[in-house]
Amino acid sequence: LEVGRPDLAVKSNLTKEDLAGMLYDSLRNKIMPLPDETIVYPGHGAGSACGKNISSGTSCTIGRQKQNNYALQPMTKEEFINVVAADLPTPPKYFFYDAAKNKEGYKSIEEVFNQNLKPLNFSQVNKATQEGALITDCRDQQELVKTGIIPGSVAISLTGPFASWVGSLLDPDTKIVVLCEPGKEKEAVLRLARVGYENCVGYVDGGIQEWTKNGGSTEKVPILDTKEYLTQGDKVKGQNVILLDIRNENEWRTGIMEDSKLLSLGNLPNKINELPKDKKYYILCGSGFRAKIAYSLMRRNGFKDMVVLEGGATKMKQDGGKFVDWQN
Repeated sequence: LEVGRPDLAVKSNLTKEDLAGMLYDSLRNKIMPLPDETIVYPGHGAGSACGKNISSGTSCTIGRQKQNNYALQPMTKEEFINVVAADLPTPPKYFFYDAAKNKEGYKSIEEVFNQNLKPLNFSQVNKATQEGALITDCRDQQELVKTGIIPGSVAISLTGPFASWVGSLLDPDTKIVVLCEPGKEKEAVLRLARVGYENCVGYVDGGIQEWTKNGGSTEKVPILDTKEYLTQGDKVKGQNVILLDIRNENEWRTGIMEDSKLLSLGNLPNKINELPKDKKYYILCGSGFRAKIAYSLMRRNGFKDMVVLEGGATKMKQDGGKFVDWQN
């Protein structure tokens, strides 16, 4: 139960506080007077960065929203602005790109498929990467762990919020070669197009099996269960070891592991050059999904010694990990 973000205006001199005030007026004067039985359908789904904490529901009513949505509770305009404009995560880079693209116009989906959905053999993939294209590994993460990743690729699985993470981590002009399970190519191209990423060179024909059959290299992703991490004690601590917590600020508020370094995944591309490459990194997220994305990004940028903590902070707490107040 959420309302929209007030900080996403494109080329505007309006502040987030100005827009939050306008949102207050719109909600009170146009939305809340509607009958309680009026059905509401979300414009965005759970995990979208278009709100601070969008739920997974697919429909609701005005009445339920008025009862349960924090932004629709009785409060002054000033109180509303303070609440809605506070603690907003950094907007993903594709937001503003998409807003401009919507104004300029965009290609039909048929044209996108014609230009982006091209099978590439081993030699064509190598040529594309030599010319600057990036292999985006969209496979299920269990398969990724089983078979390994292609060195230099970025692994963002279709089983999660694929397009939003691509849009958050990769520049819109990045030329992409899709690697996925055979039969998933069209889905990958479609979901990329939904956030305006229409620069697919094509996809790896035959998937990872054809890649390895032709001599393409892969490397395993080091995985460590959180319970095993905790039992190792001093072996995973020291000056040359960093526990890298890539969750977001709202998650950090629920507690962080002592002595961990905080750097959200969305900010990793901007801050990656500030991380020393001569350290060993244990990468922690909420469950392990984002940690594998971070691993691939760091590996692509020359980091050599990283371990993904499987189960993430959720399991780390269950296993007895000591979490402390993130602001202390």
